[in-house]
Amino acid sequence: MAVTQMGLKYGVYEDGHNCSGLTPLYSLFPTSVDRLSLRERLVEQQNKYFEEFQKSQLYGFTTRELVDLDAVSSRYLKSPDLSNDIHRLMVQRRWETKIDVSSGRTGFYPIGNGYPGDWVASNPIVWTAMLPCLRLASRMIMNFHMLTLQFDALLKGDTHPVAGNRLPPSPLQNMSSAPVFIPPKTTLHTRNGQSYTFAETEKERDEIFKYMISAKMCLRWGFHIPTEDPLNGQADPVRDRVHGQTYWDSGGPRPALKIHINITNVEPLLNQNLTDSERLNGQFFTAVTILHEIMASGRHATWMARCDQDFNLHTNVTGNPYFEDETLAEVGFSMENNVFGGIPEAMGDNSYRQDQNSPHLGIWSTAPFMGLSFVHMSDKVLPVLTHPPLSKYKTVFPYQVTFIEDMHQEEFWEGAVRKYGLQVFHSRVSLVGARITYLDADHCKNSRRYRIGNHPEVFTNNINTEKPTPAELQSMTPQERASSKYVQKLVQSAKFEEAFFDISADIHKEVDDVLRVISGSGSTAAKWQQQHYMKLAVGYHLAAAQALLGSEETDGTIYTDRRENLLRWNKGVRVFIRKLTGSSDGEEFRTLEYVRMLLSDPETTPSEAVEMSSLQEATDLYTSGQLAACLQACTDLAADTECSLFVEAAARVLAAMLQAVRPNVEDRAVDLHYGYNRLAMILGKPGVPGECPEAWKPSVNTFLTACEDLYPQLQAEYMQVQAAA
Repeated sequence: MAVTQMGLKYGVYEDGHNCSGLTPLYSLFPTSVDRLSLRERLVEQQNKYFEEFQKSQLYGFTTRELVDLDAVSSRYLKSPDLSNDIHRLMVQRRWETKIDVSSGRTGFYPIGNGYPGDWVASNPIVWTAMLPCLRLASRMIMNFHMLTLQFDALLKGDTHPVAGNRLPPSPLQNMSSAPVFIPPKTTLHTRNGQSYTFAETEKERDEIFKYMISAKMCLRWGFHIPTEDPLNGQADPVRDRVHGQTYWDSGGPRPALKIHINITNVEPLLNQNLTDSERLNGQFFTAVTILHEIMASGRHATWMARCDQDFNLHTNVTGNPYFEDETLAEVGFSMENNVFGGIPEAMGDNSYRQDQNSPHLGIWSTAPFMGLSFVHMSDKVLPVLTHPPLSKYKTVFPYQVTFIEDMHQEEFWEGAVRKYGLQVFHSRVSLVGARITYLDADHCKNSRRYRIGNHPEVFTNNINTEKPTPAELQSMTPQERASSKYVQKLVQSAKFEEAFFDISADIHKEVDDVLRVISGSGSTAAKWQQQHYMKLAVGYHLAAAQALLGSEETDGTIYTDRRENLLRWNKGVRVFIRKLTGSSDGEEFRTLEYVRMLLSDPETTPSEAVEMSSLQEATDLYTSGQLAACLQACTDLAADTECSLFVEAAARVLAAMLQAVRPNVEDRAVDLHYGYNRLAMILGKPGVPGECPEAWKPSVNTFLTACEDLYPQLQAEYMQVQAAA
């Protein structure tokens, strides 16, 4: 059976089907099963599956309901007739035409899918797709002076230090903050006691735009692909859902402000079989992304322009400011919220649109901006302020197709927008929406746009290799199969709490033998099996530990031998994962540390007491002033593959305190940040599963306190170094 049009555009529901699963269905009326034929019953059951699938992708809506709300449509719409020119910020000559190969990139990205050439603005295929997006973005940016309060504040507003009662207890306690050195935190306000007009704001807007394309800033545009850093060509899987990225590249042959647009936004527009609604949705969403990046780059340009007037600002203000009483530092989203009364999001952006070619089915208006769902999309450098508190829910309302249609019409801009201003954007959503309440922050870690200074999350799952095909599994060599069986036995030992590792020397030899086979293999099958079984093994290990503790509580005794057996297994797997992945990141490692602490005491458990004694010796060397010896001890501890996560983190924090023998403040900052994040992760949250056992909390808190005491010292030292540079 031929694949349907929606199946071709959005991908089929699953193998063996010919439709996408998003196709609108007729209403399912209650019917007696006895009156239905077998085929009719199968069709009805399949339609129920489709409805549930659609609800899972579309915040509880079915596609039919969105069609009835006029949020999704296949009817013909008015053709765009905007007649304005492309703004000089975005004209074709500002788009990259050659690659700086010295940075690591090897060339432009081929379009593929049967289209000739590369993703470059000089390619007529690409420029034809981008032109309506750029024209709409130009029309919007030239009307932003109507957004008097925020836009004027961005350009000429006053900045004030963030009130102390709005700051978290320590900048280090913000787990979403990656750099240790956080610039002074400021709030951005409209000019106090001054009146300003549209014409005045318009003039200041044009001045900063002119500065952005000057030789000082040299604004450049380009495209990037998912999973690759557009500056150096390095793999960057964390950002595969980023719609746009803004960089101030001061290290190249010529400093430049660079903005890259993810091709996944534009690629659907190459499809000639889109409905009018899908095409206009894609053009609108790409235009909003462009505006988002212009606001971020505009803020950076404003700061640079002020630095030209006051050089001391170079060592004072760098990050995004908070706009007035907003708790998230995110200029781009703040702009979107003020312009549209919410944040426009593509329907299914983090679900079915994982397929890069999938069109934009519709557009949501998401609010409130100051909510948990936007924390992981805001500036990673600055903390979330404590007041006003973040909303623990978000609402989504679908935009009606007629609004997206109007945005592309000259009459709408010359009539409604000119007369009523940007407020006309606030009332064009459907009256029916959905509300999502978050139980905790972990439920809303969805990636989208990122800002200048963004860094990936510290903890990612490094145990991740693409699943091999059946043919690859069948072609495994005898040595590869033997290495796979080794880890299968490890899984069995975890499941049934059997002894597996005996002594340290055997652990390293066995692991090295397995990894030697993997590294010498040209196939990913062996490595994938190791990783797959390792995840299972760690899960069984946690279950075995919890079962043991339950037995001890029931029997009123401590089974020391069983605990030691599990701790020995835990240590062996730590070695295996570190050698397999090259790091101690990932959820598996966190689980191992949690189990280790559940089964041990830092003072009375023999295997842990030895390690804690080594850490204490390093601490004693520090307090006695033997700093060089202390540094060596810390280095040895952190490099030990058998080392627990706590001792590794504590050693890194201790090493960050050794200013006399480590003059480079940035090296010490890296250790401090590394150690703090892992200690905070180990401590966990009160009442949340995975919280640090009571016996270990004093040790963990001691080093967390040391982090908080050390942070302002390193901050001050860093600022002095920057001022002297």
